[in-house]
Amino acid sequence: MQCTNFELATHVPLIISAPTQAKRNTKSKALVELLDIFPTLLELTGLPTAPELEGTSLVPILNDPTRSVNDFAMSQYPRAQVCNKKRNKRLQDFPMGYTIRTLEFRYTEWLKFNYSLAAPHPIWTKTYGRELYAHSGDDESSMDDFENENLALNSDYADTVQKMHGLLHSIVSG
Repeated sequence: MQCTNFELATHVPLIISAPTQAKRNTKSKALVELLDIFPTLLELTGLPTAPELEGTSLVPILNDPTRSVNDFAMSQYPRAQVCNKKRNKRLQDFPMGYTIRTLEFRYTEWLKFNYSLAAPHPIWTKTYGRELYAHSGDDESSMDDFENENLALNSDYADTVQKMHGLLHSIVSG
C-alpha cells in the first residue's frame, strides 16, 4: 500500500476494453478518477444512472482518447501512517491531505481534520501546509521528475495557489 498523495501513489493504471469502443489499443492523458468506473460501466451496459452518483462516464474518452471528461482528479489521504503501532497518537491528531491534480499542477493542502464519525470534515482555518508541483511538460516517462520542488511559497505561483485552493475548497465543501 502506498500511503501518499504524490503522483507515484495516485497515478494508477486503468485499462478498459469495451465491445463498442471506437478506438482500441490507445492511451489517453485524460485525468480520470476511480469513481468514474461505475458510471462508465452503466453507460456501456445501457443501464440508467442516478443523479446523486459521483463520477463521470469515460465512454467519450474510449471513443476519442484526445477527449477529456474531467478538469481535475482529487485524492485524500491522512498525513501519518495510522497503521504504525509505535506512535502513541490518536487518529484525530493527524492532518488530512487533500490533493487536486490538473494537467498542469498537483496541489495539496494539509488541514486539521475532525475525525468525528457523525460528521467528519476538514477545518479550513487550520492549514498545516501547502504543496504545489508543476507538471507542465510531463510526458509520464518519470514519476519523480515533476514533484521535487514545492512551488507553493514561490510568489510567481501565488495566483495558481489561490486558484487551486478555491477549487479544492469548493469541491471538498461541496
